[in-house]
Amino acid sequence: MTLQIDIHDVGHGACAVATCDDGYRMMFDCGRTALWRPSSHYPLGSIDALLLSNLDQDHLADLDGVLTHVQPGIIAANPTVDLNAFLHLKGRPDRMSSGLLSFARLLRRSTSGSWLHSVRYAGEPEQVDIYRCWNSVLAFPDNSNNLSLLTVVQYGEFKIVFAGDLETAGWRNLLVNPQIRAVLNGVNVLMASHHGRENGQSAEAMALMKPNIVVFSDSRVQHESQKTDAWYRSRVPGIRQESLFGAKQQRRRVFTTRRDGNLRIRADKAGRYDLSTDRGAFVLPFRWDPQRLGNSWDYDELIQALAQYQPQSDRKVYSHRV
Repeated sequence: MTLQIDIHDVGHGACAVATCDDGYRMMFDCGRTALWRPSSHYPLGSIDALLLSNLDQDHLADLDGVLTHVQPGIIAANPTVDLNAFLHLKGRPDRMSSGLLSFARLLRRSTSGSWLHSVRYAGEPEQVDIYRCWNSVLAFPDNSNNLSLLTVVQYGEFKIVFAGDLETAGWRNLLVNPQIRAVLNGVNVLMASHHGRENGQSAEAMALMKPNIVVFSDSRVQHESQKTDAWYRSRVPGIRQESLFGAKQQRRRVFTTRRDGNLRIRADKAGRYDLSTDRGAFVLPFRWDPQRLGNSWDYDELIQALAQYQPQSDRKVYSHRV
């Protein structure tokens, strides 16, 4: 049994889809490009839940198309953001982009942050645990980034975090809650907050989550995005690419849709997962397997450390006399 997560390359935006073995499918944001949009890729009734991690245009760009042509069973966003708060954040409806306007229409129907389709609602997923966390609009009335919906998807021992566009202050406010800290403890994959920008960093959150890898969903470097590669690289161990014929394995710590294109993760309940990309010369997947020492990130370093720190008294010295 596996959980498949497709992280789509939508340029400067976000769109990912998690598919369970039983067919339950969750979409995280609905960004698009001029050539690809989720409303064309996913047919009617194929999405059981749409979770909107951030209420900016790059996360909502294809919302109108998804509502019309896909019709998710449930849509969820930060429940503290009602229509008045949204208008305060985004301004007059006649000046909104298409994605923002579609969300404003949803808010006119309900202020609960959760909308159920009268026919297609299929309940909560049975094979995964979903944890949704958010800051109150009372804490951040003028900052939509810190009102992002932080979502943790857990499948057995595997965890992936969708952090939206949370900024440092938003992380700090969430981490005061011990229940949220418990949910974030021990993560495999982090979808980097705010597309990798510096103001989305949280050293406290990284130390708590301890992810194997970080993924940036973004296009070319813009708006100070993706300039934090070194910061994230220094805080994650990375995963290695499968090798053939004993070739040295490539290790990657940070993946980006800009460099790697669409990403696909296939995880099992034991915490093992493969990650494949659709760009580059190599087609072999990257793999994380906590049960196999040879696949763990620090295998070479461990062998070197054992050799370096072996007590001198344990070493045998051989001499040959002619």
